[in-house]
Amino acid sequence: MTGPRPQAPGLRSRLSGLFLRGMMGQVSPLDEYARRKADRERTAAAREALHVQLGNAKVALFLIVVAYTIVRLGGALSVPFYVSATIGFIALSVWHESVLRSLSRARAAVAFYADGEARLADRWMSATPSGERFRDPDHPYADDLDIFGPRSLFQLLSGCRTPMGEARLASWLLQPAAPPAIRDRQVRVMALRDRLDLRERIAVVNAGRRQMIDAARLITWAEVPPQLPRVRALVIALALACIATVAWYLNGGAGLPVVISLVLNVGVMGWLGKRANAMVDALAGACESASIELVANVVHEVEREAFDDEATRALAGRLSRASVGVSRLARIVDWADSRHTVFLRLAEIPCLFTLQVAFAAESWRAAHGRALADWIEAIAEIEALLSLAGYAYERPAYVFPEIVERDEALFDATAVAHPLLPSTTAVPNSLVLDAREGSEASRVLIVSVLLPDM
Repeated sequence: MTGPRPQAPGLRSRLSGLFLRGMMGQVSPLDEYARRKADRERTAAAREALHVQLGNAKVALFLIVVAYTIVRLGGALSVPFYVSATIGFIALSVWHESVLRSLSRARAAVAFYADGEARLADRWMSATPSGERFRDPDHPYADDLDIFGPRSLFQLLSGCRTPMGEARLASWLLQPAAPPAIRDRQVRVMALRDRLDLRERIAVVNAGRRQMIDAARLITWAEVPPQLPRVRALVIALALACIATVAWYLNGGAGLPVVISLVLNVGVMGWLGKRANAMVDALAGACESASIELVANVVHEVEREAFDDEATRALAGRLSRASVGVSRLARIVDWADSRHTVFLRLAEIPCLFTLQVAFAAESWRAAHGRALADWIEAIAEIEALLSLAGYAYERPAYVFPEIVERDEALFDATAVAHPLLPSTTAVPNSLVLDAREGSEASRVLIVSVLLPDM
C-alpha cells in the first residue's frame, strides 16, 4: 500500500473483506507450520505407541490376577497380592488417561497446523465454522462480500474456540468502527501476531472440540439476586444426618431415626425444592459443563501468557484468576447435568442433591456473578484479536491500512486483492479515489467502495 499522498492527508479506510498487500519481513509461516506439524506428528506417534503399551499392560495385569485366582482357588488367597494388583491397575489407569489426553492434544495440534498449511495453499474451505448463524440477509454488504457461509471471510479468519469470540469477530466484520478504535485494534493485532505458541495452546484445549454456550442467558443467570435463604449449613447437616442414620440402620441400628431424617428432608425439599430446581434448570439450560470447561481452559492459557504491550496486558488483566472461577462453575454445571442419572435420582431425598447444587450455584453467583460479563467480554475480544493476528502472521506481505481523518473521503491503495481468491489467480489492482479531486460520480464511487466501513 502506498503512503499518504503529498499535500493530501486524508482518510484511509479498510474495505471489509479486502486486505492491502505490502511487504513486512521475511518470515515463512508455511515452513514454520510444516516444522511444527512434523514435530507434533512425532509426539502423537509416540503417545499412540505408549497408549497401546499401557492398554496391553492393563490387560496383562488383569489376566495375571485371573490366573492367580484360578490357581489358588480353594486355597489361601493373598490379600497383599490383590491390594498390590489393584494399586498397580489404578496407577496404570491414571497414567493411561494422562497419555490419552496428551495424544488428543497432539492430534489437535497436528490439525491446527494442517489447517494453517491449507489456508496458505488456498485449500482452507470447509463446512465449519462458517459463521452462518451471524448471517443477516438484509445487511448492506455481508452477502455481497461473502462475509459468512461456506468459503467465506469469517471461515478464513476465525480461529476462535468459544462462541463469544466468534460473535465478537462477526460483529467487527459487520459493524463500523471509529478511527481510534481501528488504530488500537491494529496495534494489538500486531502485538499478538507472532504469538503462535499461544494460538496453538488455545487451539488444542479440550482436544480442539467446539462447544456451544448461550453467553447472554448465562450472564443473565449469573446476575440474578440471591433466591435462597441462608440455610446452606442446615441443608448439609440434614444430608449428613440422613446418610449417618442409614449407615447406622444397615449396621443393626434402629430404623426410626432414618424415618425421621427422611421426613425432615422431604419437608426441606417441599420448602426450597421449587426455587432450587428453577435455579439449577436455568443454569443447565444456558450451557453444558464441557462448554464452561472449554472457556475455563481458554482463559487459563491467556492468563499464563506474558504480554508485552500495555493495551493487551490490560485486556488480559481483566481475566486475572478468572479460570479458577470459571472452572468452579464448570463443576457446578457438571453436577447439575448429573442430576438425572439413576443413582442421583435415588439419592435426591437422602442427600438433598439438587439443593446442594443450588446452594453451590448461589455461592458462586455471590462470589463471581458480577464479574462474569466482563470475563466473557475480555475473552471474546482476545479471541477475535488472535484470529486477526493469525491471519496477519500467515500473510506477512499484507499491511494494515493507514487511517487518516479529514473532511473529504480518500481511498488510496496499491495492489488490492480479495483474500477469498486463490493467490495464484488473484489479480491485484491499485486504486485512488479522492473526493477533493473528482466529480460527483467519483464521490458516489468512493461511497460504494467505503460502504462496508461506513
